[in-house]
Amino acid sequence: MEGETPLLLACKFQDSTELVQMLLDCGADVNLGDNENHTPLHEACRNGRLSVAKILVAAGANVNEMNYNSCTPLHCAVSSTNATLVKYLISKGADVSIQDECGRTSLFLASELQRWNMIKHMETALCPVDTRSVDGATALMVAAQSGNLKVVEELLKRGANPDLAAHDFTMALHLAIHSGHLSVVKLLLKVTSRNAVLAHCTHPKAKTGRSLCCLAIDGEYLDVLKLLLSSDLGNYILHLPVHCDGSLLENKPHLGVLYSECSPVSFLLLTKLNDLKDDILIYLEVLLNHGFPVNVKDKQSLPPLVAVMLQPGCDHLISCCVDMLLAHGADIEYTTICKMVPDPLLAACISGNSSGVLQLLRVGSSGLPDDLLRYLITHGHLDSSPHMINMVRLLLELGVTEPALYSRLQQYFPEASSDIQIKATAAFLASLQVCSLQKLCRIAVRRLFGHLLIPAMEQLPVPHCLKNYLTYKTL
Repeated sequence: MEGETPLLLACKFQDSTELVQMLLDCGADVNLGDNENHTPLHEACRNGRLSVAKILVAAGANVNEMNYNSCTPLHCAVSSTNATLVKYLISKGADVSIQDECGRTSLFLASELQRWNMIKHMETALCPVDTRSVDGATALMVAAQSGNLKVVEELLKRGANPDLAAHDFTMALHLAIHSGHLSVVKLLLKVTSRNAVLAHCTHPKAKTGRSLCCLAIDGEYLDVLKLLLSSDLGNYILHLPVHCDGSLLENKPHLGVLYSECSPVSFLLLTKLNDLKDDILIYLEVLLNHGFPVNVKDKQSLPPLVAVMLQPGCDHLISCCVDMLLAHGADIEYTTICKMVPDPLLAACISGNSSGVLQLLRVGSSGLPDDLLRYLITHGHLDSSPHMINMVRLLLELGVTEPALYSRLQQYFPEASSDIQIKATAAFLASLQVCSLQKLCRIAVRRLFGHLLIPAMEQLPVPHCLKNYLTYKTL
């Protein structure tokens, strides 16, 4: 850094009162800073050197001098761990209301850094407790995010308003939830107005903080999620969806529908299947037992069954999640994209989720192999990835009746390919050019009954082996 004086360097690197006093006695300018206007007092306070600071102040150092980013020596002292230094500067006239370029007062910074022993020296009459930073945050918000219950309690005692929100409509409650600070969340739930939560969460411009439950899920804080569900916020607030942005559906297959919102159940299944592993079943059970919906009312909402089917791999977990959703009444026949194929089955297909396709067909989904394969080809989802190759082989094994589909497949999987998997698929395709009469009969029966097949099989006196064949339990 350019422009450093001997006095500034002494305050920066030495804790020698004798050296500092000698330089002052020799005429060193106590308020001369470097090119960024860091003064000797800034440096002494940044390093928590009380004895040096006292000498500088006695020599006329300006306790409210601001450097290039509007930080005062008091800001620097708060960044240190010396509460006595903070108390001393305030006693010498340090202005606790001065904001740095980010809009942070000393109180704000102390709250952010969890310096409770410094906050108690700051009179809120001189520094309004709800002074906002440039992004609209307050000291209470950053304290809630940091998770220091003592600081949060002190700020509330001094009159901090928990109902305020930053410019992005995030409240202190949102930040505590997303950071997983259970005790702080518990306190804020008691003092925050439900009407304020509702207003900020449902504001048209509210994005990241729209759903409190999704914040707890995103942070993987099950205890916080359970606390929210046991609160008196009410189902309307608890069930609020989160907006689907690019990051939520990034690297997910495109279904031809622009989903604009994601319920807590769908958010859990879409984002946490790979992270939570088996624990996702615990989260899902908690949400379902609390009455979170498993179906959607409009096509802009991502259905939970579709969300879970967009996840390739984790076959066992996906199967368990599907079983839980179906047990709570999830609509396996929900259709908005392709009138011949329900959305969950279509999502499993284009994700290359072979086990998911088979599971949905076995429990009664009305889609047929021809329709699935035609959609894959027509909409450009077919590729040579292992997942998609397995999907094609499954559909062929289930029975494809249209000759034109075989011809289209040969273009994707030529016998002359040097890729071993593609070549094997081409050979498999060649062996299945004609669908067997047995499979043709199964397809005809499933086309006739559609989604009523499973109820019909339960009522009709059909041999068990035939029931298994018609429902794909045996291929």
